Amino acid sequence: MIRTKKIVFIGLFSAMAFILMSTITIPIIPYAPYLRYDPSEIVSIFAAILFGPWVGVAVCFFKDLFYFLFRAVSIFGPTSDFLASSTFTFIVGIFYSKYKSKKSIIYGGIIGTIVRVIFMIPLNIVILNLQFGFSLEQVLDMVLPILIPFNGLKSLINFVGIYYIFSFLLSREYIKKLSFDNHHI
Repeated sequence: MIRTKKIVFIGLFSAMAFILMSTITIPIIPYAPYLRYDPSEIVSIFAAILFGPWVGVAVCFFKDLFYFLFRAVSIFGPTSDFLASSTFTFIVGIFYSKYKSKKSIIYGGIIGTIVRVIFMIPLNIVILNLQFGFSLEQVLDMVLPILIPFNGLKSLINFVGIYYIFSFLLSREYIKKLSFDNHHI
């Protein structure tokens, strides 16, 4: 019974994340308007907090699969988004599942941001070469002015968003009612 409900929630959260990714996009680096923030990662982090880090990764996967199938012009954007989002989501989810506190979300957000920023540098070397033919030098020239600020800001915005949503819901006891760990679902 719990497995069926978990699958339903993965589908629900994936659909919500896909809709957010498809409809709300905001450029956050003025000199790189093609890199856009979308709030879909907040949904996957929320799923990771409620149901565990692998559920958050599943939400990232299905969100990006839907985006690839219905909106993307190539596989590179959704692939890059999945790897960045799932890395951050997984780390926040791991910290929360281990320590179950608002402080663990803060630590997970900090560590997740650092790991995401570092991980996305070599990934962008590969992706940007395959997608646009950028040389190693071209990508390395983008690291400090574009790639690090974008990934850092995206993580920070998502972290702040989930922290305040989580704090609000926790203060009203909603999180405890939804959590699979407490077997209320």
